[in-house]
Amino acid sequence: MLTKAGLAVIDALSTGREATAADLAMDTEYSQTHLYDVLDKLLESGLLAEHRGPNNQREVSLTDHPVVEAYRTLRSELGHVEWPDLLSPATFRVCWYLDEPRRVSAIAERLGIT
Repeated sequence: MLTKAGLAVIDALSTGREATAADLAMDTEYSQTHLYDVLDKLLESGLLAEHRGPNNQREVSLTDHPVVEAYRTLRSELGHVEWPDLLSPATFRVCWYLDEPRRVSAIAERLGIT
Protein backbone atom coordinates (compact mmCIF):
# COMPACT_ATOMS: atom_id res chain seq x y z
CA MET A 1 0.00 0.00 0.00
CA LEU A 2 1.32 3.44 -0.89
CA THR A 3 1.84 5.97 1.91
CA LYS A 4 2.74 9.66 1.97
CA ALA A 5 6.37 8.70 2.51
CA GLY A 6 6.17 6.25 -0.38
CA LEU A 7 4.78 8.91 -2.67
CA ALA A 8 7.50 11.32 -1.54
CA VAL A 9 10.09 8.70 -2.57
CA ILE A 10 8.38 8.12 -5.93
CA ASP A 11 8.23 11.88 -6.43
CA ALA A 12 11.94 12.26 -5.67
CA LEU A 13 12.84 9.46 -8.09
CA SER A 14 10.39 10.43 -10.85
CA THR A 15 13.12 12.05 -12.95
CA GLY A 16 14.61 8.60 -13.53
CA ARG A 17 17.55 8.85 -11.16
CA GLU A 18 18.90 6.28 -8.72
CA ALA A 19 19.29 7.28 -5.07
CA THR A 20 20.33 5.95 -1.69
CA ALA A 21 18.26 6.26 1.48
CA ALA A 22 20.59 9.08 2.55
CA ASP A 23 19.91 10.93 -0.74
CA LEU A 24 16.17 10.47 -0.28
CA ALA A 25 16.33 11.68 3.33
CA MET A 26 17.82 14.93 2.02
CA ASP A 27 15.09 15.21 -0.64
CA THR A 28 12.14 14.39 1.63
CA GLU A 29 11.07 15.22 5.18
CA TYR A 30 11.65 11.64 6.33
CA SER A 31 14.52 10.17 8.33
CA GLN A 32 16.88 7.69 6.75
CA THR A 33 15.78 5.06 9.28
CA HIS A 34 12.11 5.48 8.33
CA LEU A 35 13.00 5.45 4.63
CA TYR A 36 14.58 2.00 4.91
CA ASP A 37 11.16 0.62 5.91
CA VAL A 38 9.45 2.60 3.15
CA LEU A 39 11.94 1.39 0.54
CA ASP A 40 11.45 -2.23 1.62
CA LYS A 41 7.68 -1.90 1.18
CA LEU A 42 8.04 -0.22 -2.22
CA LEU A 43 10.44 -2.95 -3.33
CA GLU A 44 7.98 -5.65 -2.20
CA SER A 45 5.20 -3.90 -4.14
CA GLY A 46 7.28 -3.86 -7.31
CA LEU A 47 7.40 -0.06 -7.50
CA LEU A 48 11.17 0.11 -6.99
CA ALA A 49 14.18 -1.80 -8.21
CA GLU A 50 17.33 -2.15 -6.10
CA HIS A 51 20.92 -1.88 -7.29
CA ARG A 52 24.28 -1.74 -5.58
CA GLY A 53 26.26 1.44 -6.12
CA PRO A 54 29.80 2.43 -5.14
CA ASN A 55 30.98 0.88 -1.88
CA ASN A 56 28.11 -1.61 -2.17
CA GLN A 57 25.58 1.08 -1.18
CA ARG A 58 21.94 0.24 -1.72
CA GLU A 59 20.47 2.38 -4.49
CA VAL A 60 16.88 2.33 -5.72
CA SER A 61 15.12 3.47 -8.87
CA LEU A 62 11.55 3.39 -10.13
CA THR A 63 10.18 0.50 -12.16
CA ASP A 64 7.63 0.66 -14.96
CA HIS A 65 4.84 -0.44 -12.59
CA PRO A 66 1.40 0.95 -13.59
CA VAL A 67 1.20 2.99 -10.36
CA VAL A 68 4.55 4.62 -11.15
CA GLU A 69 3.51 5.31 -14.74
CA ALA A 70 0.21 6.83 -13.59
CA TYR A 71 2.09 9.10 -11.19
CA ARG A 72 4.53 10.14 -13.92
CA THR A 73 1.56 11.02 -16.12
CA LEU A 74 0.04 13.12 -13.34
CA ARG A 75 3.32 14.94 -12.83
CA SER A 76 3.80 15.63 -16.53
CA GLU A 77 0.25 16.89 -17.03
CA LEU A 78 -0.13 18.70 -13.69
CA GLY A 79 3.45 19.38 -12.61
CA HIS A 80 2.49 22.46 -10.61
CA VAL A 81 0.57 20.32 -8.08
CA GLU A 82 2.42 19.15 -4.96
CA TRP A 83 0.99 15.62 -5.01
CA PRO A 84 2.69 14.29 -1.83
CA ASP A 85 1.22 17.21 0.14
CA LEU A 86 -2.22 17.01 -1.46
CA LEU A 87 -3.06 13.33 -1.19
CA SER A 88 -4.12 11.88 2.15
CA PRO A 89 -3.39 8.33 3.35
CA ALA A 90 -7.09 7.48 2.89
CA THR A 91 -6.93 8.68 -0.72
CA PHE A 92 -3.86 6.51 -1.32
CA ARG A 93 -5.69 3.49 0.04
CA VAL A 94 -8.57 4.01 -2.37
CA CYS A 95 -6.39 4.88 -5.38
CA TRP A 96 -4.29 1.76 -4.87
CA TYR A 97 -7.27 -0.33 -6.01
CA LEU A 98 -8.07 1.80 -9.06
CA ASP A 99 -5.66 -0.09 -11.29
CA GLU A 100 -8.76 -1.47 -12.99
CA PRO A 101 -12.46 -0.48 -12.96
CA ARG A 102 -14.04 -1.51 -9.65
CA ARG A 103 -17.32 -0.84 -7.86
CA VAL A 104 -17.21 1.33 -4.76
CA SER A 105 -18.52 -1.60 -2.74
CA ALA A 106 -15.63 -3.80 -3.92
CA ILE A 107 -13.05 -1.15 -2.92
CA ALA A 108 -14.72 -0.68 0.47
CA GLU A 109 -14.74 -4.43 1.05
CA ARG A 110 -11.03 -4.76 0.20
CA LEU A 111 -10.19 -1.86 2.53
CA GLY A 112 -12.47 -3.03 5.31
CA ILE A 113 -14.43 0.23 5.38
CA THR A 114 -18.02 1.26 4.65
